[in-house]
Amino acid sequence: MTILEQKLHEQETVEQKPNEQTDKGQNQRRLAVIAPLADSLSKGFAAFAIAMYACGFLIVSLHHSNFGFIGTNPFRPRIAAAGAWFLFLTAIPAFTATRLAGQLSWRQLAQLSYPYYFGCLFLSTLVSMVFDFADSSEFLAPPAVRWWWLIALIIFLGILVFLQDSKRIPSVVSAIASVLLVVFYVQASVRELFEHRFGLSSIGLWFFVIGMATIIELKVRPMSGDWEKTVFVALGALLLFVGVYYPHIKASWGGGTLVNITMYFTKDSAIRPSQAVSVRLVEESDEGFYIVGSKEAKAIYVPRSAVSLVYFSDKASDSSLLRQEKQETAH
Repeated sequence: MTILEQKLHEQETVEQKPNEQTDKGQNQRRLAVIAPLADSLSKGFAAFAIAMYACGFLIVSLHHSNFGFIGTNPFRPRIAAAGAWFLFLTAIPAFTATRLAGQLSWRQLAQLSYPYYFGCLFLSTLVSMVFDFADSSEFLAPPAVRWWWLIALIIFLGILVFLQDSKRIPSVVSAIASVLLVVFYVQASVRELFEHRFGLSSIGLWFFVIGMATIIELKVRPMSGDWEKTVFVALGALLLFVGVYYPHIKASWGGGTLVNITMYFTKDSAIRPSQAVSVRLVEESDEGFYIVGSKEAKAIYVPRSAVSLVYFSDKASDSSLLRQEKQETAH
């Protein structure tokens, strides 16, 4: 190696050392920023998983208690699905309400209550595919009224609400009109639920109630500082979800809708030996089935050893395979 090449090599070595030190410093700074973020994300994910499981376990347990039993397997995917649906359907209106509560006054919220209710009804159409409706309620269909003056009053109040930005109409008038319209539609949706009818307006009612409850909590609790009552509000929302909405979420989506099945019993079964019965399936475990008979409120546990076949339909005649089996048995 010549003297010139040796000097060039020494110069390159001297230049590489500061670059290596700079890279190490940058990597250390990156790790210092990423480490707290990763720690926060892991703790947040763990807290979310715990909350989802806890909510799901309570929902499924309370749902099963309505039929007189409690599920025996605490690790079924249905529990996680129930908790996920509750948190998801609660987070959507709660997130929207947090934006409105911090920017609007009480009067402005009253003015926007009717448009907000319309938004909740529109949102219900987006999630309606996961619900099983007990009736064929039409979108935004108001209850039947017989008095022409009531219809005219509703139309007039709607005009006042949508002209609320006009200087000719006082804000108090448009706020009162908006609240009256919301009360009219909300009481109709509540009456449908008491009549055991479930439709799009019922889903919209959930979004509206959760949103309004969130707005009230955000506006009232900071002044009083009594955040313990928020836990009871959340518990009330969970009980409402269990009693009204979870039983209408399709079982294929992890909900609590009863599944119509035709169950074939063995000759040694204590129930209808060697017969087929159309029942509704509440829950299935590794040991057996929890079923509900026609016009019955409490479930019956049937061990798997007493069941020879289960057809997931209440009409055995729909299956060509089962019809062929009956014909061969008859011959």
